[in-house]
Amino acid sequence: MAFQPTQRDLDLGVALKAARTAAGLNQEEVADRLGISQAKVSRFETARQEIPRDRLEELLDLYQPEPELRGHLDSMATPPDVDDADDHASPNRDFMAMKQAEKDALEIRSAYGEGIPRQLQADQYMLVQSAKAGIVTSEARLLAEKRQRERLLSRERPPRYFQLLSESSLYRIPGGTLELRQEQARHLLTLVEKYPQLSVQVVTFDADLAHFNNMTVLKFADARKNVVYLPNDRYGKLHRQPTADTFETQWEKMRRVALDEEDSKKFIHDIARFGQAR
Repeated sequence: MAFQPTQRDLDLGVALKAARTAAGLNQEEVADRLGISQAKVSRFETARQEIPRDRLEELLDLYQPEPELRGHLDSMATPPDVDDADDHASPNRDFMAMKQAEKDALEIRSAYGEGIPRQLQADQYMLVQSAKAGIVTSEARLLAEKRQRERLLSRERPPRYFQLLSESSLYRIPGGTLELRQEQARHLLTLVEKYPQLSVQVVTFDADLAHFNNMTVLKFADARKNVVYLPNDRYGKLHRQPTADTFETQWEKMRRVALDEEDSKKFIHDIARFGQAR
């Protein structure tokens, strides 16, 4: 089936052409550096061919746009609701800026009260969630986007990743089936086993906590650059210091009342085996 470009694809092509021009490159030079044909570069810019995620990353690495512009270009290439499990809206610049900043982060501290972060989702969980949200995008593209997010875990020198999940996030599954709940739990256990830098802790319903805050804190070698991404019902927002420190303190409070890593594994294992914690 021929590629049918959306307005988002057309806008991305125009923006990529502008980024290439700003970088002082012509199509032939881009083609030579990436080892592709000039015709393919042209098809990308005129939206006559879909741009694979890895190829887009190569183009952006070559053009070196400002971080805010790069986040905007990334957002245009991302189908709605693909990445932000807490924010059932089109990806926004702040979320894409957070994704870009993750590349330099030494540590990620995340907390999800509902849902599972895309990079920790089982494939079927992601596909069902997207379908229930009415996302009109091919499964192949959705899976490609998910693989891109998973590189956060598998890349060379990955950040330490601490994930807090509320008990609700493990039970409230897209579509509500027991089978998918168990599959997602098994997937989490597999990830924790596979990636030693990943920590998952469960905040149970009876935790001594006033309320659960959804957030993702990124920590850098220079603490002055730390940021926090706060999702909400419509559009998330990226905040810098001193707000990042304020929310990191809240994250620490939640972590202190969470199950430790071993008890969290047992909790998730019970869900994987029996469908509920015992």
